[in-house]
Amino acid sequence: MRSACSFRWHLSSVLVLILILPGFSQTIAPRFETLDVENGLSQNSVYRIFQDRIGFIWFGTADGLNRYDGNTIRVFKYTAPSIAFANSNTVRGLLLEDQQGRIWYANETGIYFYNPVTEKIEQAYDFLTKQGSGFVYYSALALDEQGDFWLLDPGRGVIRFSIYTKLVETFKYPSSIRPGEYALDPQSGKRYFYLQVPNRNGVLRFDKNAHTYDWIFEDLPNVNVVAESTQLFVSKNESLFFYDSTNHRLEPIPIQTISTISYAQQDAFGRYWVATRGDGLHVIDRGKPWVFRNDRSKLKTLPSNFVTRLFIDADQNLWIGMDGGGVSRLDLRPPRFNIFSLSDGDPVMKDYFIRCFYEDDHGRIWFGTLQDGFFIFDPQNKRIKKYSSENGLPGNSVGSIFRDRKGQVWIGYNQGISRFDEATGKFYPVPMEHAQYFNRDDNYVTQIIELPSGELLLSCYYGIYKIEQDKEGRYRCTNWKEFTSRAVGIIQTPDGHYWVASQVQGLYHVYPEEPRTLDTRVFFSRINLKSIHQDEQNPQLLWLSSGAGLIRFDTQTGSYKLYDEQAGIPGSFVYGLLEAADHNFWLSTNSGLCFFDRKNETFQHFTVADGLQSNEFNSGAFYKGPSGTLYFGGIKGFNWFSTGAERPTRTPPRSRVTSVQVNEVVVSHDSTFYFTRSLARPHHQNDYVFEFAVFNYTHPEANKVQYMLTGWDQNWITTDQKVARYSNLSPGSYHFKVRASTGNSAWGPEDQVSILIRSPFWRTAWFYGICSLIVLGMLGAGTRFIAHRKVEKKIRELEMQRAVWEERERISKDIHDDLGTGLSKISILSELAKQSKSADDFTQRQLEKISDSSHELIDNLGELIWSHNPANDSLMKLFWYIREHLSPVFDGTTTVLQLSLPDLTTDRSVPAAWRRNVFLAVKESLHNVLKHAQASRVELDFKVHDQHLHIYITDNGGGFDPSRTTPGNGLINIRKRMADCGGSVSIESQLGAGTQIHLIVPL
Repeated sequence: MRSACSFRWHLSSVLVLILILPGFSQTIAPRFETLDVENGLSQNSVYRIFQDRIGFIWFGTADGLNRYDGNTIRVFKYTAPSIAFANSNTVRGLLLEDQQGRIWYANETGIYFYNPVTEKIEQAYDFLTKQGSGFVYYSALALDEQGDFWLLDPGRGVIRFSIYTKLVETFKYPSSIRPGEYALDPQSGKRYFYLQVPNRNGVLRFDKNAHTYDWIFEDLPNVNVVAESTQLFVSKNESLFFYDSTNHRLEPIPIQTISTISYAQQDAFGRYWVATRGDGLHVIDRGKPWVFRNDRSKLKTLPSNFVTRLFIDADQNLWIGMDGGGVSRLDLRPPRFNIFSLSDGDPVMKDYFIRCFYEDDHGRIWFGTLQDGFFIFDPQNKRIKKYSSENGLPGNSVGSIFRDRKGQVWIGYNQGISRFDEATGKFYPVPMEHAQYFNRDDNYVTQIIELPSGELLLSCYYGIYKIEQDKEGRYRCTNWKEFTSRAVGIIQTPDGHYWVASQVQGLYHVYPEEPRTLDTRVFFSRINLKSIHQDEQNPQLLWLSSGAGLIRFDTQTGSYKLYDEQAGIPGSFVYGLLEAADHNFWLSTNSGLCFFDRKNETFQHFTVADGLQSNEFNSGAFYKGPSGTLYFGGIKGFNWFSTGAERPTRTPPRSRVTSVQVNEVVVSHDSTFYFTRSLARPHHQNDYVFEFAVFNYTHPEANKVQYMLTGWDQNWITTDQKVARYSNLSPGSYHFKVRASTGNSAWGPEDQVSILIRSPFWRTAWFYGICSLIVLGMLGAGTRFIAHRKVEKKIRELEMQRAVWEERERISKDIHDDLGTGLSKISILSELAKQSKSADDFTQRQLEKISDSSHELIDNLGELIWSHNPANDSLMKLFWYIREHLSPVFDGTTTVLQLSLPDLTTDRSVPAAWRRNVFLAVKESLHNVLKHAQASRVELDFKVHDQHLHIYITDNGGGFDPSRTTPGNGLINIRKRMADCGGSVSIESQLGAGTQIHLIVPL
């Protein structure tokens, strides 16, 4: 790919004035911007120009097929497989596109096509191998919907080649004739081909439907037919006619040339463009002919007078192909901004630094320059006149031009002011009264206004001057208000007051009755004011242009508002302001022109890419003519336009992704990508470069692009570059979108490429599924293993519990069998001994003690055996045991025991130690009641609540004071037993009111 970035189309339709001495003028000429080998073109001889359905411009040259996208040129050539094959890259005949987007052409060696999938030139038919040698030149004529490719064999006849079947059929000429080297274009998609035959009158016509030949224009010698689209032109020698095929009439076109006409075409605006072989480019505009030829004394001239081909693209650009001169382009549409710009090599007008304007009744434009006087330009006849010190102008730096109500023209310059009589060409200087700071060479006149009285006021560098006329008709210029702050403008408001804008001291509020030396109020004293404008709708409102932005100032209230770069004015520097017919504003700046929509308070920006003379404009160089035309001048000329220039003038351009690189490898040369516009790549191929083109060739440098990678970018990215890069994209689905604008148009249609970056296998759904199954299997196996271990552990615990249970049962049985039997014997023997009468009293008492102790031991042993017997590990059995063994304690006493047991729906298992401690704690509590309470009733109440056993022991005895009573061993034992069970004890008692013991034991 060869870059043509250095080739930038500027305003190729802009007309440049060629200026000479006053009173004599020359016609206009376009500024031709040329694309040649220096810009990437493969060869400077361009024979064919074509635009495909996508938008690319193709050039057929003497050495290859070239494709241009407004930014770069790519050259495509056919490379033969070996030296034995024909290999020519000359493209002279038509470039034709089939339904698959292939570009077809023919030359003397064969039939070729550009394959958009591979982006290579391929050969479809080899003439030298299959047809034999001796053919001078083949020219493509047409490609119809049936896939028939028509071309001209100069030696035999018209050939039909099927691009699908590769079959060739020749329709021989009617006699031994040999048409000229060049085949003439057919009417696009129509029926006839026109063939020029040297040394014979008329034109040979071929009917491609009937496959027959006939002669037309046989009465005209040296005749040729040029056909493009539905237009037919007939050239005879150096004359040109429009051919009306309906009534077979020839209508002459006023052209005079000394060379053969090679091509002709009518544009959408009614102009005829004629290419000649040696006499340049001719145009007939509303019946008036113009001719453009190569002029080596100028820079932007037609590169060659040998014009081979003309082509008008979809955006009304005229492309001019030349033999040896490359290709040029002209914008045929009316410009948004008319322009008077630099004329290359002009010997007279050397200063294009514009300072002021005036539009006269004839529509002529008067403009003053910084150093070269002033000029009068007539846009109708494109003539210009110059006035400077060489022909009487007292000062060459002209800052103001004004016509008063009497019709007199006043020219303000650096040395004062003069009346100008155009009829005689004479200047009449008006003497200026000297001021304190006056310098004759520096009292620049910046603005002239006329008062209702007919007097003229001048804003100058050293004050405000007034021009008055005496009784004898003589004019004099007096110093009305004197100051040294460089006045750049003056306004009179309806109240009769004056407002003077100063470049040094801000805005002066001047009263008419004030003395000559100003001593008045000043606003914005630190602001560099450039101009002042009185609002056309509200005269009390002033608009001030300044180095800080645009200021809206209300003279009634003194309030103001500043519009600067943050509001939308590039650089904030404003030279001047003009109010259009719709009362919106145009501003000149150092960065182009700005349109200010007052209602919405929005700014629209225009630059040199939109047709401006430059991005830099000048102080004082802005003017609204009587016709409503707006004028702005700058450092390279000036622009003029009417209201509505801000509106879009063109259809939004198309754009297209032309190349995709993945990891620095081009992958867009893929048939799948070409037809589906989609790519799928593995996860490690995640660095992408997208190249794209904008198919608007009028001002490629003004084209703007927006792109977005959905799934990655959050918003559109705006740029003037034609490439986008993305690195290290994550796996996923993306859509790269691109759209374009010509700068001030809406955004055009989107082009889209779909990208799928596949996830690595370890991030795919099937991998996740397998991993999930493995994890689930492992979890299941682990769960099963853990459950199995738990079951085994439980079994071991149960076995251990069973062993303990059996051991406890054995111990209980042994204790019962051995100790219980022994104690029973002791008790029986002690009872028998007590009944013996031979025992004395002491022995009797001892035997009673032995008997009581043995009975007590038997009871304690029974309690111990009960507590250790695993068969009794039950809460219900604890309740039954308490009822059976503690209720009898109160038999034979005056105390009645009332027992209340809970109604349990299910029994609970409780350990042996727990049962024993609870039982003994209850037993100890009841014994204490019998011993100390002197109660007539005691209540034993069991309740189960919140996984706890609550035991309430309540008596109606004498009670005691817990704070004064020292706990005995019984209470201590009760607390200890409850603590061993994880429970607690609480006692509530009052003297004379009984006692309640509350035991709480967790279950």
